[in-house]
Amino acid sequence: MKNFIMNWYSTTLITILIFLFSLPVRGQHAGNAAISDVSRKQWVKETSRELRKFNPENCVNYMEPETMEIDGYFRISYRMTEPGCIRFENGDWIYLVSNSSHFNEKVGDITLAIDNQNRRFINEGHVCAGIIHFIIEEKVEVKSADQFFELFVSDTDSIHWRKMD
Repeated sequence: MKNFIMNWYSTTLITILIFLFSLPVRGQHAGNAAISDVSRKQWVKETSRELRKFNPENCVNYMEPETMEIDGYFRISYRMTEPGCIRFENGDWIYLVSNSSHFNEKVGDITLAIDNQNRRFINEGHVCAGIIHFIIEEKVEVKSADQFFELFVSDTDSIHWRKMD
């Protein structure tokens, strides 16, 4: 009986500690309460201006697709940790820039992209401490920017890309 009580107390204490230590993390993922519409619009405006100036010849960070196939499950993922480019075999390119609510909560989670046709796109999926994955869970060959924007979603919340303007 004494062992049972000690195990119960230990398990309860561990459960309470895990819950308490996870509260700050839960708070960061709790929603968009801190987002300022003015700050977000200003960030989008300034970042869009910088995107339009981007020269793909100057890209230093290229994102390569990571593929995973396990027991019939297939996934392609582009992991973004900093501004960077994706190049496609047809010559298309995309340049992406993100903001994480963990770093600037007034702007919130947002990724902007521009492609070789000067089209801008937005994705409002969760950027966790500067990291976001854009995924597709199908076995397809992605050969163009159009396919990327049509098929890929943010990994944690399945948010689709939207064309701006």
